[in-house]
Amino acid sequence: ISLYFEKNSKSDDEWEANPERFVQVVGSHPERIDNLHFAFVVLLRAVKKITPFLRNFDYSMGIQGEDEKAHLLVNRLLDSQIMKSCQPVFDAFDESLLFQEQHVPTLHSLKRNFKQIFQDIAKIFNCVKCQRCRLHGKMQLLGIGTALRVLLLPEDLIDLSRDDIVALFNTLGKLSESLEAIPNLISLYWERKLGDTGEPSMIGMNSAEVNLDSISPNEIALKNIREASKVGLLSEEQEDVLVDAVLDYNQELLLLAKSYEFDYAKFVRHGLRRFPVMSDEQYSAIIVGGGLSGLTAALTLLDRGAKVVLVDKESFLGGNSARASSGINGIDDESVIRNDSVEEFTRDVLVGGGRSPNDKNALVETLTEGSVDALQWLRNRCGMPLEHIGQLGGHSHPRTHRPSKGLAGAELISTLLSLLEPYESKGQLVLRKKTKVVRILRNSDSNQTTGVECESSDSDEIFTLHSRHVVLA
Repeated sequence: ISLYFEKNSKSDDEWEANPERFVQVVGSHPERIDNLHFAFVVLLRAVKKITPFLRNFDYSMGIQGEDEKAHLLVNRLLDSQIMKSCQPVFDAFDESLLFQEQHVPTLHSLKRNFKQIFQDIAKIFNCVKCQRCRLHGKMQLLGIGTALRVLLLPEDLIDLSRDDIVALFNTLGKLSESLEAIPNLISLYWERKLGDTGEPSMIGMNSAEVNLDSISPNEIALKNIREASKVGLLSEEQEDVLVDAVLDYNQELLLLAKSYEFDYAKFVRHGLRRFPVMSDEQYSAIIVGGGLSGLTAALTLLDRGAKVVLVDKESFLGGNSARASSGINGIDDESVIRNDSVEEFTRDVLVGGGRSPNDKNALVETLTEGSVDALQWLRNRCGMPLEHIGQLGGHSHPRTHRPSKGLAGAELISTLLSLLEPYESKGQLVLRKKTKVVRILRNSDSNQTTGVECESSDSDEIFTLHSRHVVLA
C-alpha cells in the first residue's frame, strides 16, 4: 500500500496519503486485505525457517557502527514477540504440500507456470517509467521470490545472496507498514467523508430538512448498524428495530450516530438501551465454538429443522480448523483396495498414543469407526470429493484425505460456511461472533440447562441466550 500517494496541496515537496484511493483499490475489497495478511505470514514463515542462517550472516558494510547495528536489528526481529505469537500459524503452514501432485508431468507443469508468472511480472515492471517505482516493485518481487525459494527448496539447495536478504527484509517491512496503516487510512477516509461537513445539528429537524445530497447522520447510523451486524453484535430483530428508527429520523439515534460515528459498538450499545428489543425467543440449540465441529453440528441440526444460535469469541469463524493443512484421516469404501480397515486405523492410533494395539478405548473407537460416516457426510452433504489420499506419519496405510485445491482445513471451513449462509439469510441460524460464553445457566430445581450467559468483547454487554440444549464444540 502506498502511504504517500499524492502531493500535499500546500507543498510540492511533501507527499501524503490518499485514503479515497486506498478505499477504492484495497479497503473495499476484503480479499485483497486478506492477501496482504497471507503474504506477511508467508514472509515471516520464511524468516523463521532460516533463523540460524540469518543470525550468522555477515551483514558488514565497512561502515563503523552500522555493521553492529544491522546485526542487532536482525536479532531483535528474530527474537520479537510477533515471531513467537505466530508459532501456531507456522506449525499449521505446511509448504511441502504446495507441489505434491501425484502425476509428475502435472507437477513439472505447475512449477514451470509458477516460475513463468514471476518472470511475466518482472517484465511488466520494466515498463514502469518511474525509476523509483520500478526499483521498489522489483525489490518486493525479489523479496517474495526469496521467501518462496526458502519455503519450497530443500535446505541444502538454499543459497541466498546479500541482495536476496535485503529484498526479504525490505518486503517484510513494507508489508508490516501496510498492515499497520490500514486502520489509520480507514479512519482518515471517514474523517474526511464524515468529519467537518458543515452540517447543522439534526436535533429538532424533520425529514424534509435533512440534506440527502451530503453525508448525513442517517448514513453514519446505517453504516454503524451494518458493521455491528457483520460481526454478530446485533440479532436480526435488533437490526430491524434500529434500522426502522433511523429511517424514521429518530433524533435521539441520529445524535448518537454523530457522537459515536467511529465506534459502532458503543453506538449499538446505547441505541439498544433506547430501543430495547423485548423477546423471549428460544433456540433449539446453542452451539459454543465456531470451528469445524461447531459448524458441522450447526449444519446437522439446521438440516433437521432446528433453530440454532452459534457463539464464538473470535471475530471470524473457523478456529484452529481453518489452519489445518494435511487432511482428514478416515476409512472409506476404497480402503479395502489398499488393504486398510477400521481395525488397522484403530491399531495405528493406539500404538501412536503409546498404548498396546489390543487396548480398548472408547474415544479411539469413536474416532476411527466414526470416520466412515464422516467422510461419507463430507462427500454427500457438503459436496467435497476429497479425491487426494496420502500417507502421513504414524499411519500404516494411505488414509489422509484432502481436496485437490487449497489447504484442507480452509477448504472445509469455506464449504461449511457457504452451506450455512441460506439458513442465516432466512433467520434459522443466528451467528454471534466476538461473543464469549461466561457460564452455562441451569434451573435451580431441576438442574436442567436453560441457556448461557454471554459477554460481547466489543461493548462488554452481558446478555443471555435461552435454550435447553447447549453444545460445547
